[in-house]
Amino acid sequence: MKWIPERPIQSTLEPRLNINNQKSDLALDFGEDGADLLVENGDLKMVSGKDAFIQQVKTVLLTTRTEFFTFGLKHLLPRSSEQNQFNEECLLLAESLVSDQDSESTPSDPSGLGYTLETIESIEYTDSKLKITMTVTGLDEKLTIDVYAPLANRA
Repeated sequence: MKWIPERPIQSTLEPRLNINNQKSDLALDFGEDGADLLVENGDLKMVSGKDAFIQQVKTVLLTTRTEFFTFGLKHLLPRSSEQNQFNEECLLLAESLVSDQDSESTPSDPSGLGYTLETIESIEYTDSKLKITMTVTGLDEKLTIDVYAPLANRA
């Protein structure tokens, strides 16, 4: 199933944060059983820039929102096998992604996906994966992020 909005869903958050300036973070390997820290040559691997942004998107999408993890959007992953309902679910997810701000975000130190993510162009579900195509500040080409979501698309 694929959802393509009439117009891309756009972020209105300012200031814009360049994807290439994303802060370093511990690298995670997202698999069927969740996320594991990556070790390279005996050391914890780090990611930054585009890789850190992709990892942040996956983390937000695969985290269940709780009292302690207020950033999670897992509850918004599309689950319907009916196209019209799938479209509605995708619209809600897209709007949440482009407006995403961390709870600690301040005007002088903005953080959250919505400051880098410019638009959501489409969301597709195939082979147990959500494929989210977007534009981001600092990249000339569109970015597609695959997120393993085996429960998505099930009513």
